Amino acid sequence: MTQTEAAAAAGYSNPNTDAWRLLRLPHVVKALRQRRTELVEGDLTGLALKTLRDTMADAGAPRDARLKAAKIVLDLGQFNKDANKIKELKGKPLAEMTEDELRAMAAQLRQDAREDAREDETPAEDVKVINGIAEPVRP
Repeated sequence: MTQTEAAAAAGYSNPNTDAWRLLRLPHVVKALRQRRTELVEGDLTGLALKTLRDTMADAGAPRDARLKAAKIVLDLGQFNKDANKIKELKGKPLAEMTEDELRAMAAQLRQDAREDAREDETPAEDVKVINGIAEPVRP
């Protein structure tokens, strides 16, 4: 639903103009963000995870769909790993850190990302293709 459609559904007489005006009011923007967060952290997250699980488990689903679902799950795992690493680095919430602590943590995370990228690099001669899929050859 667009902003204009939402304003029309809410009964505003000039939905296009009213939607534009409403979205400039801080309390409206705050309420919309809060509702979006509630949806994402609640029902939608559960549904999304179920969809990922179902897609990965469905042998009849297109291979690309299963691979994309698997990548999303693995990326989420990396996100959680990074979030846990942040907690380990300082042991306190980001909001309570000083600017120097945040800069040090950011530098550490950048360094870790560079190291992870180097570990993932595989020279072209160390790749074999099996059934159309490039697989790295590990020593």
